[in-house]
Amino acid sequence: MMKKMTFKKKFLLSCFLGFTGILGFLILSSTKLAVTQYTYSSERVPASFDGYKIVQLSDIHCKSFGKDNQKLIDEINALEPDLILITGDSVDSSHQDLSPLENLFRGISNTAPIYVISGNHEFEKNAPYNAFLTLCDSYGIHNLDNQKVTITEGEESIQLVGIDGFNMKAHWDFDFFTRDNPETFSILLNHYPGQIVYLAQYGYDIILSGHMHGGIIRIPHFGGLIGNKRELFPKYDAGKFTAIDTTMYVSRGLGDARIPRINNRPEIVCITLRHVE
Repeated sequence: MMKKMTFKKKFLLSCFLGFTGILGFLILSSTKLAVTQYTYSSERVPASFDGYKIVQLSDIHCKSFGKDNQKLIDEINALEPDLILITGDSVDSSHQDLSPLENLFRGISNTAPIYVISGNHEFEKNAPYNAFLTLCDSYGIHNLDNQKVTITEGEESIQLVGIDGFNMKAHWDFDFFTRDNPETFSILLNHYPGQIVYLAQYGYDIILSGHMHGGIIRIPHFGGLIGNKRELFPKYDAGKFTAIDTTMYVSRGLGDARIPRINNRPEIVCITLRHVE
């Protein structure tokens, strides 16, 4: 004959079921795409770029959202961006199937010019990075690793600068970071947000970063829980940060880490530039 459960056991079981239910809900809800919109207003924004929309994607890790990645494609295209910037970790050694990226590129390559940099996972052993670069080339997507390009609207322009995620440290003592023209509005793509204090001294207006996956587990009022070096409550987990005259936007990214996202929805970042007198 079965013994009746004691009140204590019932209470503990109820707590356990409640906890696992809440945890499951938070994990499930963290698979839904989120769009975070920012407005960057400055007299340094050229008048021709007033209202210019930049979509940032980061840490895709070959993730797919819906059949043929259509949910992600639809969210991006609905924003009607003028420029799409991808800030690293598009591929890694755990994902050899590039079809999610090919579907994505097929769906957005005619939406706006696209520029991509590498992060750290592209250079893992067995990561299909060369195949990824070939895929980018086939869709007219520009590799911005250690490159500087000029984007023109009308008679005015801004500069994009990209940093290779693998060789980042090799550039610390070189003149690569020095802007060609300090008067030109500049955007730097750098996978690692922790380098903002160093990079801000070069006078970039905007830095776009990722890498942190939003801290993987996000706690209300405290932010991300785990950093990439396993530190607790990392400083640059996600969102907007400033140093000197530089504003940095850190994306929570789109793909998954080894630990599933909890209370941490995958993110598309959209920044609208505004010229002010």
